[in-house]
Amino acid sequence: MRRIYVWVFEGCSVAAFMGPIDVLTVANAVWVSLNSKEGKKVKPLFQWRLESPDGRPVRSASGYTVQVDGAIGTGGHADAVLVPALFANDLQGLLETTARLKPLAPVLRAEHDRGAVIAGACTASFILADAGLLEGRKATVHWAFATAFRRMYPGVELVPEEMLTEQDGIVCSAGTAYMRLALRLVEKFAGEGLAAATGERLVIDANRAPRGAPGVPTLHDVLAQRDPLVTRAQRWMQKRLQTSFQLGDLASELGVSERTISRRFSQALGKTPIAYLQTLRIETGKRFLETTKMSVESVAEHVGYGDVNFFRRVFKRQTGLSPREYHHRFARRHSSA
Repeated sequence: MRRIYVWVFEGCSVAAFMGPIDVLTVANAVWVSLNSKEGKKVKPLFQWRLESPDGRPVRSASGYTVQVDGAIGTGGHADAVLVPALFANDLQGLLETTARLKPLAPVLRAEHDRGAVIAGACTASFILADAGLLEGRKATVHWAFATAFRRMYPGVELVPEEMLTEQDGIVCSAGTAYMRLALRLVEKFAGEGLAAATGERLVIDANRAPRGAPGVPTLHDVLAQRDPLVTRAQRWMQKRLQTSFQLGDLASELGVSERTISRRFSQALGKTPIAYLQTLRIETGKRFLETTKMSVESVAEHVGYGDVNFFRRVFKRQTGLSPREYHHRFARRHSSA
C-alpha cells in the first residue's frame, strides 16, 4: 500500500487537494476491480492522510473547515507528500502564507531525502522553492506569479508554459492541473495502465501534452496581447520558425532597438525573445511528434534546428523526455483515434 500524505493549511485551495484525493479514490476502485478474483479480497493500493502544521482543523481559502488526521511529521514515512496550492489575491498575500509555512521546510526536505515523491500544486512551488528543493531543478507555477518567482528563485528552471514538470522525484503542476498531478502519482506508483484507466473514468486527458499548441492562444499569448509590439514579434517569429535569424533582424523588422524589444518581452512574458523563440520551436515540435509520423530529423528541420542532436538536447531539457520518448507517450491516443 502506498501512503500519500496531504498537507493542508490556512488559506489552501480545497480543490487542489480534494481533486487529487478523488483521483486516488477512483484509482483504488479501478485497482480492486482489475485485481479481484473470486473469493479473494484485494486491498486498495493508495492510502492517504491529511495533516496540518499543528494537527488541528484548518480553514481553507473558500471558508470550509478541513478536518485532519494529525500533525505534519507525525505519521511516519510517506511514499509521497502532496502540497496543495496557496490561494492569494496578490503576491504579498502569497508570500505572507509562504513565510508562515517556512518551519515545515526541514520536514519536507527530510521526506524527499528518504525517497518520498514531493508533489506541489501550482503556487505550492513557492513552498518547495523556499525549502530549497527546486534549486537547479525544473518547476512550473501559475503564470501570474512567474516573474516574481524567477526574481526570488533564480536558480530554479521555471517553465510556466508547462502544465506539469518532474525532476528528481519532485512533480509540480500549474493552474488547475492538480488532477493530472495526481494521475502522475498513480502512474509512478502503479504504472501507466492504471493511470490511463483512472483518467478515462474521470475524463481526464492524462495523455495530453503540455499547453501551447501553435494557433491556440496560451496564457503567454494573452499577456503578450497587452503589448502590440510583442504580439507583432510573436507573429513574425511564428512565420520564420524554419529560418535562422538574429535579434537584430527582429528589431529591424519592428523598427525598434534590440534593447527595447528585449525589455518589452521581459515585461510581457518574463523571458527574452530568443528564449521565447526556443520555447515556440519546441512547442511546435511537440505538436508534430503528437500528430504526425515524421522522423525526429524532419521535425527538427521543420522547427528551425539544423543540428538534430542540438534539437534533442534542447527538447529533453525543456520536456524531460527525448523526442522519441515524447512521441511514444503522447502520440498513441492520436494514432488510436
